[in-house]
Amino acid sequence: MMSLFSCSFQKTDEEKFWNWFCKNSQMIYDFESNREIVFDRIQEQLHKINQNLAFEISSVKDGKRDFVISADGIIEAFPFVEKLYTARPELEKWNFVKFRPRRKVANSIRIENKELEPDDVKFMFIRDDCDGKVGIVLFLNGCNENEMEIYEQIGFLFLDEALGEYDTETYIGAIMLQGFDGDCFEKSIGIELLAEEFDKIKDSL
Repeated sequence: MMSLFSCSFQKTDEEKFWNWFCKNSQMIYDFESNREIVFDRIQEQLHKINQNLAFEISSVKDGKRDFVISADGIIEAFPFVEKLYTARPELEKWNFVKFRPRRKVANSIRIENKELEPDDVKFMFIRDDCDGKVGIVLFLNGCNENEMEIYEQIGFLFLDEALGEYDTETYIGAIMLQGFDGDCFEKSIGIELLAEEFDKIKDSL
């Protein structure tokens, strides 16, 4: 009998995170007053589940914020996002979202000394050797070999914004970068149409 009374049920890592979140919900909701400390605490709790987990918090709309659970583009961490999302609580001031969602491509993206507007980014799909994947060529205005690392970061951010984290990591295979002087540029399409064109071929992948 003593062993029955003394045993305790071990909470999962996901339950521990949401218990912490619920206790600190108001602090997180009001994060602007102490952004760095609040964000550090959230990241610390997420890393107890998986080191690749990340998050985003939206502005307030109709009294609620979105809390986005992200794998930070690391597909191996996708199952951890799914498990954490499945265990989510119902909270009055919060909407919980799994994976970074698609967003309208309307703003420029700057990395170091390079800044590209949406009009500076175009694309075309290409065949990929892997089943269930499609390749893509991103045409970035000014892209060159000497600064390829910066352009790669900018290109991926535009891709992630247009398609969202899940579709980008799940369905996009080979990614090639070229400048506006690249081969087949005349066949390219504006990045603002990427989601629409992708959805047309998604079911056939």
